[in-house]
Amino acid sequence: MLFERLKYAAASVVKRNPTTWSLVWERMPHWPLLLPHERSYLGFRHLATREQGLFLDVGANNGISAAGFRKLNASYEILSIEADSAHRDSLERLRGRIPAFDYRILAAGDTRETLTFYTPVYRGRAIHSHTSADLDYLEVSLARDFPRQAEGVDFLEQRVEVMPLDDLELRPDIVKIDVEGQDGAVLRGLERTIAAHRPYILLEYTPDFMQQSEGWLRERGYRFCVYDFRADAFLPFEEDREARSWKSQHLQVNLFCIAGPQREFEAPGS
Repeated sequence: MLFERLKYAAASVVKRNPTTWSLVWERMPHWPLLLPHERSYLGFRHLATREQGLFLDVGANNGISAAGFRKLNASYEILSIEADSAHRDSLERLRGRIPAFDYRILAAGDTRETLTFYTPVYRGRAIHSHTSADLDYLEVSLARDFPRQAEGVDFLEQRVEVMPLDDLELRPDIVKIDVEGQDGAVLRGLERTIAAHRPYILLEYTPDFMQQSEGWLRERGYRFCVYDFRADAFLPFEEDREARSWKSQHLQVNLFCIAGPQREFEAPGS
């Protein structure tokens, strides 16, 4: 536990500089000692309880989430979905290194269309962890993560094909969504899949960008928790508490979305 605390404290410091963060981020999927890269991912140990299952990784980036999940769970299949073709080589290397892993280069949404995606560039180095199709979201996330450098950021643009993930006819047990402001469109494009299989869903929390996704999921019987890695426990989501946490720390705040009432899901320490 001490190592975990030191690791995530160091990550918070590293993330304050876009150049350092980008360098470390590129290599992290291939440094198992540093995985999982987000402390809330340790909560997956309490969700991936079947002998076999599917972890659907939407917004895979360079495979960092898939590699972190594989460290926690050896048996589930993993399918990563990533819009940014710059990550193809990294995902291909990961496919050769970890079992039961595959990926698709495409963007998830609620309609078939083509969108422009924007990758921030600072002093010639692309910050692929922040690639998004939503410039309003990028303005908020860059100002929060890199307040001193945000005004010096330029953008690379690429056109990406978008499709609803319902079209893949998957049966996921867990869905992780990290799409820099496009959560609502991804969820709507998974409506049939979610209704049929009721997977656990992990979303990034960003104040002022959650209302649509939160309302959509609540209408479908989902409740919201956060994972406290120190207590190894899931806590009910409290908007004010998590908004303060989002503003005060550099690491991401994640929400676990769980179908059904409280009695249907308990984890150690809950």
